[in-house]
Amino acid sequence: MEWLVNLPKGSNWDGYYDTKTTSCNHPVSIFAQSKRLPLVWDKLGIPILTWKKLLPATVDPRLIAKEDEDFIFKPALGRVGEDISIKGTMSEKELENIYKSVRRHPKDWVAQHLFKSKPLLTDDGESFHLCIGVFTVNGKGAGFYGRISPYPRIDARAEEIPILVRGEKNE
Repeated sequence: MEWLVNLPKGSNWDGYYDTKTTSCNHPVSIFAQSKRLPLVWDKLGIPILTWKKLLPATVDPRLIAKEDEDFIFKPALGRVGEDISIKGTMSEKELENIYKSVRRHPKDWVAQHLFKSKPLLTDDGESFHLCIGVFTVNGKGAGFYGRISPYPRIDARAEEIPILVRGEKNE
């Protein structure tokens, strides 16, 4: 759904939002995909206890100074880790471009408390950062995906990896 924001202004999408057009992801799913969703959690009137407990503090970027190293900026509809402002994982020019975009278009961004990713060490001393996600179908777990990177930012340079789950044997 992140491609929607990249459409040219004035695109004719009649029928798409009123579900006349068949889609595997209903257009309303963009609401939950936005990284700005935590900014309205309290207005939803439903308990989101686990998500609130596990997600790093997420706030409107206008509340955070770019010099605050405890926070990073993320595009509201970003994908595959692009344009996440983790210092040391991108050039100073890229960082400045992000800061400029955050100042100009704050509603397209979110500020999130930086968490320290602890790398996994291989037997030969290399270190990698891991991201595991869950696929769901109708609210039930349907599988996992994994991405791994030598950097503490899982972005387009990260590699896809299999996630294997050992289950108990039925004997």
